[in-house]
Amino acid sequence: TVVGLLTALGFTAAAWNGNAVHFGMMQTDNFALAFSGVCIVGTLLIFLLTQNYFHSKSDNIAEYYTLILFALAGMIMMVSYKNMAMLFVGLEIMSVSLYILAGIRKKDFASNEASLKYFLMGAFSTGFLLFGITLIYGATGSFDLDKIQAYLVDNSKAISPIFYPGVILMMIGLCFKVGAAPFHFWTPDVYEGSPTLITTFMSTVVKTAGFAFSLVVIGANSQNSVLVYAAAYTFASIIAFAVLILVKQKTGSDSFESFNGLGKKNPLVALSLTVAMLSLAGIPLTAGFIGKYLMFLNVMEQYHTFLVAFSILNALVGFYYYFRVIVAVWFKDGGEIELSTPVQYKVVLAVSVAITLILGIYPAIILNLI
Repeated sequence: TVVGLLTALGFTAAAWNGNAVHFGMMQTDNFALAFSGVCIVGTLLIFLLTQNYFHSKSDNIAEYYTLILFALAGMIMMVSYKNMAMLFVGLEIMSVSLYILAGIRKKDFASNEASLKYFLMGAFSTGFLLFGITLIYGATGSFDLDKIQAYLVDNSKAISPIFYPGVILMMIGLCFKVGAAPFHFWTPDVYEGSPTLITTFMSTVVKTAGFAFSLVVIGANSQNSVLVYAAAYTFASIIAFAVLILVKQKTGSDSFESFNGLGKKNPLVALSLTVAMLSLAGIPLTAGFIGKYLMFLNVMEQYHTFLVAFSILNALVGFYYYFRVIVAVWFKDGGEIELSTPVQYKVVLAVSVAITLILGIYPAIILNLI
């Protein structure tokens, strides 16, 4: 599986600057390739965390790998779509795979509950999405993005009144699917009931695909800044979840208190977690800072003062929780847990920390991609 993902990543790199259109349904331009690359690397790192993890959760190990790969294929369709039909197919391939993954622990009531809630909310959001696509088709007469764009240019002063409601309904449907605020009320139960590694996948790689989809729908010009933000969030979250899995396997708990004293006997693991928390908080010299700075800058250039103030308020609230973890790791007395860190986990932590710091110190590497 890892070799296959590396091969896919190689083909993604080889297609760079190609801008190929496949049967009018998908377009592999640099935008799609960049986000596809982040999704593939994120999935690859998550697969490296699977050592002995799935064996303790289920006897059907192949199901995990197959469904995750199907979900990844759906996400690549989402970030590469050029036709609304392909968007819907990709989104549903991803969603159905995630419904099954959330409830794959068949004898676990919490997992079954998570799967049912996710399925019901997913079915509900699919209705919004299809209704939105229908309105857009009714307004423009096409599912093709180029033809829709041409319609908007030619009819800039007489756009059908049902077009913008269609876009809004599409965005609502997607926000439900990926758990974006304010349509994220189902996520706590689903994330808690799902296996931790599946939660990692849903809250990182799936979110990245959601970022890319949103950019295509709204036609945003700030693609580079969102790519940096998505990459920063993905790799920092993978670090955090990797450490959480190690701690939970040792202590059986995922509370803040379970991290107490982690830095005393596991300084490298604790340092990796600290880098992740600093990046998520947006502290300088991390990828998270560059991502948030560019996002704030783009919003300020549009004179959306309220959005900037609201974002800063959210960031301040986030500081409390991120630094609470850092305080627990380095300054709280606890059981002084000594973790046995498998080689695969060391590789994932090292790669993710390196990417987080490199993008924070030299962001031009990714800013010049698209």
